[in-house]
Amino acid sequence: MKMKIQFNSRTDVISKVLTNNERNRLINIISPPLSGKSQLVEECVLSIQNKPKSLPIKVKVSKILNNEFLSDFIREINIEFGLSLILPEEGILFSESLYSLLKQISPNDVRDIYVLIDDLDELGINETYSVLSHLRNLREKLTAKPLQINFCSICIGCWKPSELQSLCNNNFGSSFPLELFLSDYNFDEVKDLLNYYPILVSFGKKDDFKISYLLEISGGCFTIINYILMNCKDSLTCKIIRDKAYEISKKDFFFENLKKTLEALSDSSKKIIFQTLNNRIVKYENNICSEELIVSGIMKKKDLYGLKLLIIRSWIHEITIRNNKELCNIIGLDYILNDVNELIPPTPSLNKMAYELVLEIENTLRNFVVVYLASINNSEDHPLKMANELGKIREEWKNTTLYDELLFQKNKTINLHSDFIDAYSSISSFLNVKDLTNLILKDNVNKGLNNYFCPVFENSEDNARLFEKFRIIRNQIAHNNLITEKTIDELIEINKHIVKKLIIKL
Repeated sequence: MKMKIQFNSRTDVISKVLTNNERNRLINIISPPLSGKSQLVEECVLSIQNKPKSLPIKVKVSKILNNEFLSDFIREINIEFGLSLILPEEGILFSESLYSLLKQISPNDVRDIYVLIDDLDELGINETYSVLSHLRNLREKLTAKPLQINFCSICIGCWKPSELQSLCNNNFGSSFPLELFLSDYNFDEVKDLLNYYPILVSFGKKDDFKISYLLEISGGCFTIINYILMNCKDSLTCKIIRDKAYEISKKDFFFENLKKTLEALSDSSKKIIFQTLNNRIVKYENNICSEELIVSGIMKKKDLYGLKLLIIRSWIHEITIRNNKELCNIIGLDYILNDVNELIPPTPSLNKMAYELVLEIENTLRNFVVVYLASINNSEDHPLKMANELGKIREEWKNTTLYDELLFQKNKTINLHSDFIDAYSSISSFLNVKDLTNLILKDNVNKGLNNYFCPVFENSEDNARLFEKFRIIRNQIAHNNLITEKTIDELIEINKHIVKKLIIKL
């Protein structure tokens, strides 16, 4: 059978393991270093245990090579289901021995048996090939002489598919089917993972940006995520995430893993890392070099607008390499920028959250202004025609009212950009924060508005400071300054204050 190479999330892998209808399967899962292979095995075991008449059996690869696995297999089956399996004669092939044991099991007792082998590659590529050959022979025997029970072997490790394919070709054997490249954690998987840690408070939608930030800075790498969460005492904030992530970059085990991995790479792969660290974009190609980098765990594949790219696996992998001369020398870097204050860490989740809050606040205020003005004007005229004198008019535009100016701005936008943007907007969308503050807070009696807004947002120093703070934050965000979690907390408080003011008593 031809080897198939796929990229899957952890959730997808477990689903493929449990839902496939083939009776006899050999599944090989390739997962890079620090990706949580043992955690995946535990997740698979729990999922299998929830299936009726299903038995998961974990085994060390060394036990298969010396047939010690067979004794463990018999013991576990006998204890779990009260059976009395008999060990076959010594000296026969592993595949023959296991087939003989499987024949002794009734489908009334067990329907599905899963054997999970972790760290398959730890003994080297030749032993990996040997184990997989035994399992392939068993699968072929089960296919030729079917039993009433289903058998699935799941091998998890970190080996190069091309290297294994070469051994298959040299030994005139067929490929080992269904190679799965296991990708790192995604957002939903990180969110589920939080349930296992004691810090965890219930996360609402407004807190999702913290999980996004954790995912961004870790690149979805299980070891980084696990270290951060294990060292968060009683809360999860973006600052703690960042500090703990930087902390792991200085740990010996993380450094030694990167060093060992970088030293084992080919010159071509080292050159790609060199280019990436100089902020060049590297295209993913379906070749041995890309395969080596992905299996090594230094880089990963990213799909962006239909482009397939190779990127450094995480921000922490990147700064660990940048900040260590020994690692830089391995990939041939004479000089590379390593000033952490100038290297911008991941921030999209924070800025995105801040943008959403600003839009929510501004649009709440805009709608309040125009709807309230319309309700008190009681005419078919545009509500903003009431607001004539806010000191905003530019003399050179020769517009006599705020309404005229906003209409002018809208028409100007449509005329300038209608070829390439959807210029839908209300006139009120051109009200800036200063306009809104003037309409809501100022003494509007002299401006013909009869002070209608004062009962809702009283013209107090506290409210004035609140809106001024919002204006400053809003301008920072509009100019794409990098946002911190403190800014988001302030925006949430501003939003709460406005909502409370707008609540009416029934």
